[in-house]
Amino acid sequence: MVSTSDSLLEEIGRNTVRRLFSPRSWRVWHHFPQKIGALVVAVLLWFAATTDRRANITRNLEVPIEVIGLGNDRILTDLPKTIKLELQGARARVETLEGKDVAASLDVTDLKDGFFTHPVKITLPDGVVRSSNQVVTVNGSLNQLARDRVTVRIAALEPTPALPGGVLEPKFLRAIPDEVTMVGSQEALDRVTYALALIPKNPGIGRSLEVRLLAVDAQGRVVDGVRLEPAKVKVVR
Repeated sequence: MVSTSDSLLEEIGRNTVRRLFSPRSWRVWHHFPQKIGALVVAVLLWFAATTDRRANITRNLEVPIEVIGLGNDRILTDLPKTIKLELQGARARVETLEGKDVAASLDVTDLKDGFFTHPVKITLPDGVVRSSNQVVTVNGSLNQLARDRVTVRIAALEPTPALPGGVLEPKFLRAIPDEVTMVGSQEALDRVTYALALIPKNPGIGRSLEVRLLAVDAQGRVVDGVRLEPAKVKVVR
């Protein structure tokens, strides 16, 4: 007597044979070696066509430096805005990189005031490496923020302006406010002589003109690293 399990196996076998030798299955197996050959050729052609895109290249990239841990009571000066990195990776990956895709961070939390040399932490996207593993360091200066008051001086330029030459003192004009706060390192503040409100020679002022201020020294040269509060004043007749 044939068991139920034996009958089930025979039925599965018959169904398998029918599927293998059905017209639909024969269409799959028809010219099967030629189909495999065509697939292999297609893969090889794709591989050859994309070889250049997958090849490793080297590229220099300017990356902005992100400062961490500065706080509101200190100022950082003399620090470069970017660093240059030599990166390697697949052409398709490296050619599309932008500076914002690479993280270069400088943590100054535990640094003391004064001049420093400190390493930059670099984080690269997947598939990209640096050509050299040498540590990247940058120089800068940390100082406590200082504040002081400075007088606003109004000046008008000739049609072809050039500081400090070509500056004329306009008449019948005044700045509101006529004194502002300057913020920066004490060394920088000591070099500032006045805050310059620079306007065109013939500004055509009606009631008032809003002008951005510049912190300048006695020779009329702009002093870097100084923030003026407010940054603009109104110039009125």
